[in-house]
Amino acid sequence: MEKSGKYLQYFLIIIVGTLIFLPGLFSFFNSDDFVWIKNSQELNLKTISHFIINYDSVIKFRPLVHFFFQLIFGIFGLTPLCYHLMGLIFHLLNAILFYKLLLKFTSDNKLSLISSLIFVSHFAQEETLFWISAISSPMVTFLYLCCIWAIWKYLLENKISFYVLSLILAGLALLAKEDSITAFLVVFLMSYAMTTGGSRLKLKKGILLSLPFLGLSFAYSVIRYLTVPEYIMSRFLTYNPVVIIKNLCYFGISLLFPVRFLFDVIGFEVHSYLNSVVQHRLDNPWVVLVLLSISLVFVMIIISLLKRRVYGLRIGLGLILIGILPYLLVNGNGQRFLYFSSLGFSLVLASTIIDISNKIKRFNILYAFIVIILLFNGAIMYKRSIWWRKAGEICRVVLYQAGEISRSYPGGSKIYFANLPQRMNGAYTFHTGFEEAFYLFYPEALVKVYDLGQLDEKELKNFKNNLRQEINIYKGEGFIRF
Repeated sequence: MEKSGKYLQYFLIIIVGTLIFLPGLFSFFNSDDFVWIKNSQELNLKTISHFIINYDSVIKFRPLVHFFFQLIFGIFGLTPLCYHLMGLIFHLLNAILFYKLLLKFTSDNKLSLISSLIFVSHFAQEETLFWISAISSPMVTFLYLCCIWAIWKYLLENKISFYVLSLILAGLALLAKEDSITAFLVVFLMSYAMTTGGSRLKLKKGILLSLPFLGLSFAYSVIRYLTVPEYIMSRFLTYNPVVIIKNLCYFGISLLFPVRFLFDVIGFEVHSYLNSVVQHRLDNPWVVLVLLSISLVFVMIIISLLKRRVYGLRIGLGLILIGILPYLLVNGNGQRFLYFSSLGFSLVLASTIIDISNKIKRFNILYAFIVIILLFNGAIMYKRSIWWRKAGEICRVVLYQAGEISRSYPGGSKIYFANLPQRMNGAYTFHTGFEEAFYLFYPEALVKVYDLGQLDEKELKNFKNNLRQEINIYKGEGFIRF
């Protein structure tokens, strides 16, 4: 393909991604955003511990993410648009890289372009693009894709510099997020596929090239194990096989259907109920039966697709599996966990659509499919962005009201808040991060604020009797003093 044609397709990918997620750029900060920014305000020897141990809700070994927040805060301060823009830029870069890599691996321009367009617009990217804290997902994916490019160049040209570069990129990716812990597997599979010769030679070269990457993953796992407190680790990781099945079902359903939009239609209370059923009744045989039934449907779909030998399908399924592996044992769900897997899903969907259009020999149907998918994704993201903007506005209002309340107290006072809004139709507000947010926006405050969490009437009375002070309770659209 001529360079002008490639640039035109780059431009198309960028325009589509920008238009799809443009409405979400103008929302405020949400929950964990305040924690990341507060813990990353300064970067020196005294604050380096925040790279390893910090506020409970974000206890993770992600120094590169901390550095990102410190850098953006140092340049732009508390301007949420700049943080959102950086997330979108990473996303667009990933879509372009995905397009270029597919073009190298498959030499199929149509497949590469359609896969990238689906990826850059997919509704499963909602949380990753609308929530600033989820920027670790596009960041680690960018480094991961660069690592794949470098190892591909090494296998093609046999230049050791590319292999060293791939190792460095894999290390940096691990400092951003755990997704890249599977890099050794990708290196092994690429080496095996691209090496000429017998299976024994392929296997030997694959193992030799992937061992240093496996060493990086092992070192990273040891650091995470040693630095994250046991009670935090046990809260997030589990060895219950039903959790693995539950996660597989969640990942599959979330890639296939715009779950959050559907819950908008039927009411988000249904989502909360279903989530509590699955979370707390994993030993219930009926829950297990439902999960196994859904899993069986997914297995049958995958088997039927593999039987058709659709071009590009195996690579896509491999990417999905590699993307979800780090999260199979995580006792909790999040759309951001699907970011890397959505690369594979986009390739699977694009391959299937192209295969159908080839068989019926109606290419106009192919383009109609793509237009419908993009319009559908755009409509879903526009509706969902409204909730994220509303959630951000609630955060802004709560902070303003908290500031007004703090001014009514004398210096040195302790001010207690409770029942702050936590979520709005799946968009985060203050399920965490209130105290950090207060000091970010009121650094001159001489009072100490505390978030007591969600309390019922009995718990409020007990707290008030123990504290012997009034509690500011968020009710309706403002605070009342209890």
